[in-house]
Amino acid sequence: AMESQCMSRGLPWDVKFMQDLATLRCKQHRQAEAAQLLEEVAKRTPPHEATLRNLGTVYNMLREHDKARTYFEAASKLVGDVEKEDLWNLG
Repeated sequence: AMESQCMSRGLPWDVKFMQDLATLRCKQHRQAEAAQLLEEVAKRTPPHEATLRNLGTVYNMLREHDKARTYFEAASKLVGDVEKEDLWNLG
């Protein structure tokens, strides 16, 4: 119901729906599903630091640390600086 409505409307509704659903899936301890949703968000939108950091966080939770590091480093590169939060994520 809600999914079909948002997805059929396109940007920004589809992306917002997927981001919110990914957040919900994380809270439900369904990180693999959250990762799939965030990967789709990344495909549909220009690179964004929040999406990259969220992907890094989800992959850390899935214990896919190399993949997580790749996303955290991409977020830092996109911003052009290593922030305090990045040091924690990359640590």
